[in-house]
Amino acid sequence: MPPGQVSSINAYLREGTPPEQEKHGFGLRNVHERIVLAFGQEYGLGLQSELGKGTKVLLSLPLLVDERSAP
Repeated sequence: MPPGQVSSINAYLREGTPPEQEKHGFGLRNVHERIVLAFGQEYGLGLQSELGKGTKVLLSLPLLVDERSAP
C-alpha cells in the first residue's frame, strides 16, 4: 500500500475523517471505535505497510487479569 494511503487510513481511524478517494471501508473504523469505547483512546487499530511487501494491521488491547484466578 502506498505510504499516503496508509497515512490516510490511520488518520481516518484516529480522527474519523474518511479518506478523500475512498468512500467505503467502515469495517476497520467500526472495530477501532468499539475497542476505543471499551478500553480507551490508547487502544485500537493501526496500519503499517511496505509497498510491494505487505500490510500489517496492528491491534492494541489491554492485558486484563481476572483477579479471581490469580494466585
